[in-house]
Amino acid sequence: MSPLPHLTLAVIDAPSQVDVRDVTDTTALVTWFQPVAHVDRVSVSFGPSLNPADRSVVELSSADTQYHLAGLSPDTQYEVSLTAKMEEQHSIPVYDSFLTDLDAPRDLQTVEITDESITLEWKNSKAQVVQYRIKYGPLSGGDHGELLFPLGTKDSTQAKITGLRPGTEYGMGVTAVKDERESLPTTTNAVT
Repeated sequence: MSPLPHLTLAVIDAPSQVDVRDVTDTTALVTWFQPVAHVDRVSVSFGPSLNPADRSVVELSSADTQYHLAGLSPDTQYEVSLTAKMEEQHSIPVYDSFLTDLDAPRDLQTVEITDESITLEWKNSKAQVVQYRIKYGPLSGGDHGELLFPLGTKDSTQAKITGLRPGTEYGMGVTAVKDERESLPTTTNAVT
């Protein structure tokens, strides 16, 4: 019986120092250092961590060292992997993961104004938030306030700010809140 031939597989090195930065509610920037060995291309694969079947793959030139991910969902854990490729050979994938930010409430409107109160309404965030924070204060300076409101039962939430001074212009910012995380504010001004 003759001995089996030995197969030698050369594994090429992977991109290194993979980093995900500048993460927003819908975008992220992936950066890396090129492999030491010459490669043809780098494959970037990304998708929600809880749904591996929903992954996108992009083939980039070997000279590329960053890729801008767009169209992401808010408040979602993502996994990204990079693989260097040379003809039919490929490196072992290098992984990183990140969590997208909460998205801000949308279409903030003033729906009712009295001499001592302002009622706001907005469309809820896409993220599964628990409550909204309103920070408000007179534009001319003075005391500022902060209130928490529960998520509305429909697609929108209303909140009434009371105890305001008559004839005063207020600036108001609404943020989505979940655990210790908070979205960017959606803002408006109104005069009592």
